[in-house]
Parts: sequence; C-alpha cells; structure tokens
Amino acid sequence: MIDRDYIKSLEKGLNIISLLSQHDSPLRLEELVRISGLRKTSCFRILQTLTRSGFALKDKDTGGYFIGPKIISIGLTALENRGIRELALPFMKEIRQKTGATVNLAILNGSDVIFVERLQSAHIVEGNLRVGSRLSAHLSSMGKVMLAHLPEAEVSLVLKQIRFERKTEKTLASIKALKEELKKIRVAGFAVNNEELATGLFAIAVPLLNHTGVAVAGLNISFLLARHSQEEAMQNFCPLMLKAGREISAIMGFRVQERAEKQSES
Repeated sequence: MIDRDYIKSLEKGLNIISLLSQHDSPLRLEELVRISGLRKTSCFRILQTLTRSGFALKDKDTGGYFIGPKIISIGLTALENRGIRELALPFMKEIRQKTGATVNLAILNGSDVIFVERLQSAHIVEGNLRVGSRLSAHLSSMGKVMLAHLPEAEVSLVLKQIRFERKTEKTLASIKALKEELKKIRVAGFAVNNEELATGLFAIAVPLLNHTGVAVAGLNISFLLARHSQEEAMQNFCPLMLKAGREISAIMGFRVQERAEKQSES
C-alpha cells in the first residue's frame, strides 16, 4: 500500500544529513554512496541540493562534505528553545548578584555569536548589545570558548568565514592568531577577552558542553577594568564561572571522566 503522505526523497536527504552529522571529518561522495546505499546520481543530487541551501558545505581541499551552518544554527536554536536559557538563567542570576557585573549567554551561528540572554550590570557596559545582538566570534570571549570546544572540522569551516575586523589594537587579526588562542583556551578551560572588543572592557567565558563534550553555548561575565582589575577577576570571578560551567554542563549530560577516557584513547 502506498502512503501518499510519505516523501521518499525527503527521507533520503535527511539520512544524508544524519550521516554527515555523525562524522567529524568530511565525507566524499563515494563514501556517502557506500554508507547510505543510495545510487551515486541520487546521492550527488541530494548533496547539491543540501549545499545550495546551506545544509551542507563542500571542502575545497578534500572534496568531502560537512554539515553546513544552517543545520548547526537550527540545532543550536532548537536546543536554546528547549531550555538552554532557562537552564542557565538561575546560575546567571547568582553570578550577577555575587559580582555586580554583566552576565551573558550566547550561541554560535555560523561565524557569529548571538546573545540569547543578558543580565546587565547596573554600571552601563556595552550599551549597544542586547538579546539578539550578533558579534563576530573572534571579538567575543564566548565565541572563542565555543570554537575551542567544537570538532576540528567545524572550527576550520568557521575560521574560513570570519572577517577579522579590528576593534582595538588588541583584537585578534588573523586565523593564525586565533588558532593559537584556541589552543590555550582548550588547556585552560576558559577564555578571556582582554580589551579586544572595546578598550577598558574585560570578559571571562566558559563553555556549556553537551553529553559529547561539544559547546552548545557560551557563558561569560564582562566588566570595566576601571571597576575590577584583571587580578581580581582571575582570582574571584574565574573560579565562579568555571563552577557554573561545570554544573550546567553536567545537567546537560557532560561527564569529565568520559572526556578524559576519549583523550587517552586518541
């Protein structure tokens, strides 16, 4: 019996998206044909459609295909709508109460961060930023900390999209400089923004990790250096942020032990 409400071609396309999402490295057409069981012409047409619509990207160097920014955006937005904001908000309120500084929550959308929650300091800082505002990932501590905790393939794609606009003399101005920064962030577990967005502005960010250890959001605290010194921030604020990041990530299913085991196997 034929189900008139069933679209076979859509199922095939969704299957290809699912296969791409399960691999950190790019998958070539031949590999996708073998794994999916689809005919080569059918698989090629699906990939062309996904690429043109932004759901997949083709790597110029390898000829393989990645999940595109549109899928990442949809996934992150869906996660946020399911409760990432509600999950983080009590922690944000506590941090805001203890520090008096601005506390922000953001997700990554392509090469930008999008603010999904913002508890403003009583001392006006970054007055042009609000929920829904976007910043290039290299200009934000949250952008950097999320990039540092994404699969390498996704990071490479994002780096190619960034326009390295300078906001201050301290702004990271190249892929090389950003890559070096990401290495340090992975080791430290947090990121800072030391007057890279605006002179006199400092921020500390931690990743919010899902059960696979991938950053689905970034949480930061930002303040004027005229009110708090870097030394005070690193001594008092950084431990507070790291604790909140660990607790929120644990609620989302992340386990530190699992990451350690994966790292020892690699």
